[in-house]
Amino acid sequence: MDLAGIRAAALAELDESGDLRLTRVAARLGVSHSTLYHHVTNRRELLVLTAEAALDDVSWPEPTADWRAYVLACGEALWSALEKHPGLAQHLQTLPGSPPRLTELTGVAAAHLRTLGVDESDAVTAIIVLGHLGIAGVNSAMAFALAGEQDTFAVAHANFQHRAELLLDGMAFRKP
Repeated sequence: MDLAGIRAAALAELDESGDLRLTRVAARLGVSHSTLYHHVTNRRELLVLTAEAALDDVSWPEPTADWRAYVLACGEALWSALEKHPGLAQHLQTLPGSPPRLTELTGVAAAHLRTLGVDESDAVTAIIVLGHLGIAGVNSAMAFALAGEQDTFAVAHANFQHRAELLLDGMAFRKP
């Protein structure tokens, strides 16, 4: 058992059950939860590892000369990860900060946007807000799906795109 195996088992558990419990991840790994504690100190650390595993699959967009298209592409990449792992959206809200991989991706985006003349603070804020919009959208889609609604992810995605466009309209006024 190594961290890669723990990450994979935790992500599989989250995807299948929508929940993340150390006892269930340990059972999936075929070990006791006390054995799992030798590798992961608490649920928060397990959640960070799970988020890192989900974010490893993110196809971050290649830099483009069009800042607006690039920010939208970053938002779509985040949305795709959350839609693929919808249980993650709910649990990300409980973390006091961002998982390291998300911080890294945000930094990559901000650095590129800075080369296009976007203020660094505005760039970081835009990516963070898109992440929050994605989390809220996926959580909303899941709630409506549990209530029996149809096409909840399609509706939530359309709302996400609309809100992202509004965010970018505001950024356009600030960009020199």
